[in-house]
Amino acid sequence: NEPQMSLLSTYKPLLGNADSTKNVWVSFVPYPQYEMNYKAYTKQITIKIIKKNITVNINSDAGFYGNVTAASATLNGILAGEENDVKLTLTYTGTANDGEVYNSIDTPTKAGTYTVTASIEADNYFLTGTVTDEFNIQKATPSVVDHTFEQYWNERLEDVSLDTMVAKDPTSNTVLAGTFTWNEPTTVFETVGDNQTF
Repeated sequence: NEPQMSLLSTYKPLLGNADSTKNVWVSFVPYPQYEMNYKAYTKQITIKIIKKNITVNINSDAGFYGNVTAASATLNGILAGEENDVKLTLTYTGTANDGEVYNSIDTPTKAGTYTVTASIEADNYFLTGTVTDEFNIQKATPSVVDHTFEQYWNERLEDVSLDTMVAKDPTSNTVLAGTFTWNEPTTVFETVGDNQTF
């Protein structure tokens, strides 16, 4: 009737599920030089099974507005054959550039600054280490349609109207509303000829 010893053990299928206990037997056999005075001894001990720690790697190369790639993640440390026993969820939180606050498992689509967080549902595993990563959706670069202008010698760039210039969304090809301006409007056409770039 001696009291049982108690030990902690990380979850292993052979022992049982996490948060359970299992009684096992251990034996002590003395070295030959001690056999004259000590006998072999067997004792029952109790093992408390705890959850196994696992980690996650998050890939969060979000891309840009109109061409966003959802984050993905890989779990490390799950025992072979138990991958389907762990449910992984990625949650996005943050703020879009227009001020909209975001909190959802659905991938955001607007340009802005977000964080993606990994979480798991599992009976025998605990997610540890770094579980978040930045998920920043960049602004898209408009596609500007090439345009050729004609203007008289000795006039300035600001005399050339940009009303016929067109900018489009690079993904959908939708025409974007906006205003074109010359970066250096006082530049003068000092020579005559084709294909001058300003």
